[in-house]
Amino acid sequence: MLPNYLVEKYDLNTVFNNQIKYIIPNYQRPYVWDREQTETLWNDLMSDYLDGVDNKNDEYLLGTTVTLSRPMNLHEIIDGQQRLVTLTLLFCAIRESVRKYEDEAQADKDIIRRLITKINKLIVDENKNVIIQLIDTDVNATLNDIQLNNNLKQNTKTGIRKPQKLLLKNYKILLVEATALCEKCHVACPDNGFKCMMYKLEDIFDDLCKKTFFISVGITNDTYSHQIFQSLNSTGLGLNQADLIKNYLLKRSYKKEETASLWDSVMKEFDKPDNFLYESLLSRPKEDIKDIRKNNLFQSIKKRCRNQDRINEYILELQLDSEIIKLLNKPEDIPDQYPEGLRHAFYGIKQIGAIHIRRPIIAACRKWGIGNKQTMSLIDCLLKFFFMYRTICEKNVDTLKRICSDVTKQIMYGEELPSILHTILKDTSRDSLSYVEEKEFISMFRANVSGFTEGEIRYILTSLEHKIRKNNNSQSYIPNELVIEYIFPKTPNVKDWPNKDELDHHKDRLGNITLMPKPWSTSTSRLSFKVKKESSFNNDDINYLKSDLDLNKQYLCNYDKWTVNEIKSRERDLCHLAFKVWNLSDYLSQADP
Repeated sequence: MLPNYLVEKYDLNTVFNNQIKYIIPNYQRPYVWDREQTETLWNDLMSDYLDGVDNKNDEYLLGTTVTLSRPMNLHEIIDGQQRLVTLTLLFCAIRESVRKYEDEAQADKDIIRRLITKINKLIVDENKNVIIQLIDTDVNATLNDIQLNNNLKQNTKTGIRKPQKLLLKNYKILLVEATALCEKCHVACPDNGFKCMMYKLEDIFDDLCKKTFFISVGITNDTYSHQIFQSLNSTGLGLNQADLIKNYLLKRSYKKEETASLWDSVMKEFDKPDNFLYESLLSRPKEDIKDIRKNNLFQSIKKRCRNQDRINEYILELQLDSEIIKLLNKPEDIPDQYPEGLRHAFYGIKQIGAIHIRRPIIAACRKWGIGNKQTMSLIDCLLKFFFMYRTICEKNVDTLKRICSDVTKQIMYGEELPSILHTILKDTSRDSLSYVEEKEFISMFRANVSGFTEGEIRYILTSLEHKIRKNNNSQSYIPNELVIEYIFPKTPNVKDWPNKDELDHHKDRLGNITLMPKPWSTSTSRLSFKVKKESSFNNDDINYLKSDLDLNKQYLCNYDKWTVNEIKSRERDLCHLAFKVWNLSDYLSQADP
């Protein structure tokens, strides 16, 4: 009789085997990974290679997969869907990014073709069937297009559901990163007569597939599959690196009870203690400890706490950092004593997933004080720069990470704000995005806005409202209390919207989106523009005129009807206001030459 499960260690070459097919059972949640998880995966896998293309990565455990074996080499994914799908996107991004080098010398062509073949063998079988199949028909069609390198039938502009949008957005993120890696390999390896320019990339790919692995639990008895799925998704418990670090510190501490009490008082505030420890470590760079990565967090902290006297000092540092990181995680808890713009900025960091700028912000809050004028200027500059660099211009994260690391060190070593602003805005080793003409900004802004996530839309609209209120010297709303409202609704009443067909292609435009203090009922939100602008109904004692939002009073209620022309007109006005919000010229003038 076969055992109920088998546990094996599998590298990526084995997990992605074109003899095996994966399907996602219908009781699974949909694909939900966003920018933060996707960038974290890329950084964890590629950080050594990005720091220097000659580096070789240590073995990296991506976690556990749980699958149920079916006939014909078919495996249902019980746990691991998000990672396996995102890895598939990563492979496809690398494959696509090397294609532009196909016109290189013949030796390069051979390597590129060989690399493309290797990738295809991981994700497509010999009959050109894809390895991973999703149950959701629409999302599966999008993933299949990416895996088979077809022209994508869907795009991020209109008419697609959230899982599809996330697939495409994450693929685009990974494509930017993979393209940057290709360019780095290309430059770093000039032709010396023996090896061509792209061999480094093939080395990186081979090394990655060989040294990245899963612990794979293969279930051979269907009786337990759903129970295991429920158990995995209801508890989510496991030994994390924070547990290992605590164990190590207690073993070496002179005062075990005091150390345990201090540690527990800090860690009880965080649902994900590994993330907290990682951010704290990144915000305190040390010259003797380099290449800090999430998967070697335990080893990095061991190096810092070799001396027993250092242990309590380290935990006291964690206490100080925890106060800052708690506010970053929960801006609604920021006390009223701090500047009004701090809450808005910390909400913005969460909404657009600006994880990399958190490390210099933590360092600045610790060095200068949370509400300090210098701190506020740096936070505002970093957030605006991130939004321009990463969200609007979609530049690769490698340069952004380096800038944040350099700025963190400058703060730690006592450099003045003008010098730090110079590092952010005037770094000559990259394309300058510090000052963009208004016309160019509006063009880029409008081109991207329909593909933004809800968090990014909320950040844009709350930033516009914040700017208007600042100009009017009125108190800001707390962004968490505002909800996104589609003026022409996503599911309109046909009788209230006779121009529905005309407006359908414009409902995701910035001009058609606003904020409200509270959500309307579903039936109310579908009513006509005139009714939502002026009337009060049911228990919703609110309309656009009564919303008390300047975004509506100044940029919506001046319209008497709602057609494509009004949407375009309002969008133009908001884009001009947006340029004033994200214009970095004031900070540029303060930066040292």
